Parts: sequence; structure tokens; C-alpha cells
Amino acid sequence: MTHDQEEALALSHEIAVMKDGQIVQKAAPRAIYDLPNCKFVADFVGTTNFIDGCVRDCEGDDGNVLIESSTGPIAVANAVSCRPGDEVVISVRPENVMVHESLDDVGARNVYTGTVAAKAFLGETLDFQIRIGEQIVLARVRPSHKTPVGETIHFSIGPASCIALASQNA
Repeated sequence: MTHDQEEALALSHEIAVMKDGQIVQKAAPRAIYDLPNCKFVADFVGTTNFIDGCVRDCEGDDGNVLIESSTGPIAVANAVSCRPGDEVVISVRPENVMVHESLDDVGARNVYTGTVAAKAFLGETLDFQIRIGEQIVLARVRPSHKTPVGETIHFSIGPASCIALASQNA
């Protein structure tokens, strides 16, 4: 038993995450990190962005769940449950937010434009806090990105990197 998350992820073949004395998810470390079953687990293991939304369509043309979110429409490949009208929270890890200096090299899905609110150089990585409306999205990227604070920046999120969680499981 350990409370060190990195140690647990590195050494375990199975992890149990507990809340209030109850196991809320038990799975392989990669599944816990990539496919948490609730907001508590997503927040407990690693850093993540939470984006509030409402399910628009459970089966889009490409098989993704379509969600109206605070950043705009977002296609999500993974959903814990899905019914049109459900309030959800989308979990996206910062390393899965792709930053783009221009829109020339960006696909058509889940592309957004925001403003660099803050950035922090961390050596091997650079953290961008991107404001889009009232939402702040954290992107963890290579330090070669040079967009200054206050400037416009584009970002994209692959549907497979998103998971929609029931908002009541906070």
C-alpha cells in the first residue's frame, strides 16, 4: 500500500482507488490513468483538465459522443454513460492537448482558439494555461512553443484522449 501515485503507477499491476473507505475503481495502472470511471479517480491520479458539458448525440457520424461544452462542441471517444441531455464533465490530460501556432496543420475535429493566460517553463516541458471563454485548459508541450502570454493560440484534442464522466460523480 502506498500514497505515492508515481510509485503506485510504476510498480503495480493493479491499483485500487478508494474514497470514503470504498473502492471506486480497481484496474491496471494504465486503465486508471487513461480511463478513470469517475471525476474523483481522474483528479486523484495525475493532472487533468475538466471541461463541463452536455451530451448532444451519443453516436455521431464517426462513432464518437458529441458534447456541447464550455469550449465549444467536442467529440469524445470514451463515455462512462451516455444519454442525450446528460450533464457530463470531460477529462483531458494536459499532455493530450496539442498546441498549434497556426491552423494550417490542424485536423477538423476538436480544434479551438484561445489566449495564452500564463505559461511555465519546466525544463523538459512547457505548461500553457489557455483561456477560452471562462475555461482554462492546461496544455503540457515541448518547450519549443514560443507563443507569448496574451497572444492567440490554437489547440486540438483527439477524441480518443477525452473521456466523458457523469458530472454527479464529483
